[in-house]
Amino acid sequence: MGKMAHVYSALFHQNPDAVFIMDSHGHFTEVNAAGESLSGFSSAELRNMTFRDFFLPLGDQYSLRSKLGRLIEISLSSLPVTGDSKNERTCVIVKDIRMQKKMEVALRQSQENFRLITENADDLIRILDRYGGITYASPSHETVLGLTSDEVQNLPGFHSLIYVEDRQKAIDDFAYMVETRRSFNHDYRYQHTDGSVLLFEVRGTPVIGADGEMERAVIVARNISERRRSEELLRYSDKLSVLGELAAGIAHEIRNPLTAIKGFIQLLKSDASTTYGWLPIF
Repeated sequence: MGKMAHVYSALFHQNPDAVFIMDSHGHFTEVNAAGESLSGFSSAELRNMTFRDFFLPLGDQYSLRSKLGRLIEISLSSLPVTGDSKNERTCVIVKDIRMQKKMEVALRQSQENFRLITENADDLIRILDRYGGITYASPSHETVLGLTSDEVQNLPGFHSLIYVEDRQKAIDDFAYMVETRRSFNHDYRYQHTDGSVLLFEVRGTPVIGADGEMERAVIVARNISERRRSEELLRYSDKLSVLGELAAGIAHEIRNPLTAIKGFIQLLKSDASTTYGWLPIF
C-alpha cells in the first residue's frame, strides 16, 4: 500500500500537466504544482472553488479561467479515483493547448500559402521522394505540359516528363543531389502532350531528414522557351547590324574612287575643241 501511495504521489506532483482532484460535489480538494502555475491560484484558494467556477465550456472543449481573468484554451480529461462511496473523488487532468492551437493556425496558414503559390504559379512544382517518385505535382502541369496533377503523379518517375535525349543527364543530376545533398540548377527539354518540345530551367533542392540524408526533393521548373528564342533573335539582330555596318563601310570605300573615275570620264567626254587656259606655275 505504501508503495502505491508513493507511485500516486509521484504521478500527481511530478506530472507536467495540471492535475486537479475534486470531491463528489465538484469542490477541489487537491491540485499539483502545474495546476497552480497554470491557473495562478494556490491550492488553498482552489479549495474554495468548484469545477463550474473554474472550467467554462467552449464549444466541444473547455477553457480555464485564470486568476487574472484570462480564458486559457485547454484539453480536459477526467477519471474516477477509487474510494468508498462516501468519499468518491474525480481526477481532472488539464493540458494547456494554447501553443498547440498556435501551431495548428500556423500550419493551416502555411498550407494555405503553399496552396495559393502552387495553384497560381506558372512554374512547374513537384515534390519527389528519395527514389525519384513524384508525390506532388502542381496544377500548372496541365496548362504548361497538358498533363493533370494526377497523371504526373502516376508516372514511373520524374524523368518520364523529360525529353528522351535529356533524361540521362537529369537522372545523373538527381543521383548527384541524393549523394551530396546539394542543390542543382540545369536546363532540360520537356515534351508537351501535343508533341512540342519546351526548354525549362530546372532547380532541384534536397530536403534533409533527421538522419542527415535526403528524404525528399523540391523541383521547380520554369519554361524559358520564349526567353531563349528572344535571346536567339537578339543575337541574330546583332549579327545583321554588324553586317549592315560592314556593308556600309565597303560601299563607302568603293564609292570614293568611283567618284574620281566618274569625273575623269566626264572630262574625256567633253568637247575636244574647247580651249582651256593654262597659267604658268614657274
